[in-house]
Amino acid sequence: MCWLMFTPDFLQFVGPLQTTLRETFGWSKGDYWFPDVRTLGGAITMFVFVPLSSSVS
Repeated sequence: MCWLMFTPDFLQFVGPLQTTLRETFGWSKGDYWFPDVRTLGGAITMFVFVPLSSSVS
């Protein structure tokens, strides 16, 4: 699972995470929001939450 931290495509709209969420909950574009990990704000969000989630488990 460590490789997921190194691939920003995992969190993109066509990536496996968002595709699975859309199929599971019947969501469409605009029903939810993920930060764009290729922007400064998205990168900061990832750097804040990834270490927190890895220290919890």
